[in-house]
Amino acid sequence: MIKKSLPILIVLGLFVTLLSVSATSINDSKNINARNARAACQVKANADRHVALDIARQNLLASSRTKADWIDYKNARKEANFDFKMAKNECKNIRGNSSPTPTPSVTPTPTPSSHTISFEASGTSLNGVYPIVTLNLGSTVLGTWQITDNLQTYQVNTSANINSNNLRVIFTNDGYDPSVGGADRNLKVTRLVLNNRTFHTTDSGVFATGVFNTTTNSCTSGFLQSQWIHCAGYFEFPTITSPTPTP
Repeated sequence: MIKKSLPILIVLGLFVTLLSVSATSINDSKNINARNARAACQVKANADRHVALDIARQNLLASSRTKADWIDYKNARKEANFDFKMAKNECKNIRGNSSPTPTPSVTPTPTPSSHTISFEASGTSLNGVYPIVTLNLGSTVLGTWQITDNLQTYQVNTSANINSNNLRVIFTNDGYDPSVGGADRNLKVTRLVLNNRTFHTTDSGVFATGVFNTTTNSCTSGFLQSQWIHCAGYFEFPTITSPTPTP
């Protein structure tokens, strides 16, 4: 009787083991899916926050910077940070499932492993200090320079994903002092070159902030086709290229 029951017990044991392994695999899959979904959610929340903060800053730069304008700016920042906090909490509550949604396959456009970026600039000084400029790819600072009154070329090489964001040349230390004859620190940029592509600041597709408008007597933003930035602001060049369609 014992000999006949032994094979049955062995089979039952194997069956229970298989069920346990299967349950563990399903749980592991759910945990991995949940982690991936939470990570993607947090990345999107952070990106949305940066966009909202950037819009608030551009609106302030384009305004007359009155007390009401500053209050609107602060409220916009508070709202962006609050939305970010709420989105992060929602991300934490994401649970995985055993059948994740497949990610569509996208064939990226081949890009060189290294990129050469240069721009041509000059500036005016205030109290002996010339414009300080950063070259940004999204939130990544690729280089920082102090510009002189001579038009010169400033260059950097990078292996960053150049197609992730438009390139910006940012003027960081604007200044004006009416007590010394209206001395004004301003930035002039004539062009930016990415590998073999040239973008002039006077091109219609180049966005600028901090350009002085003599009609409104304030700094404004838009596709202004200007070489000069007179207030804290930036030139944004349309350097992102669309992926090549797959036939």
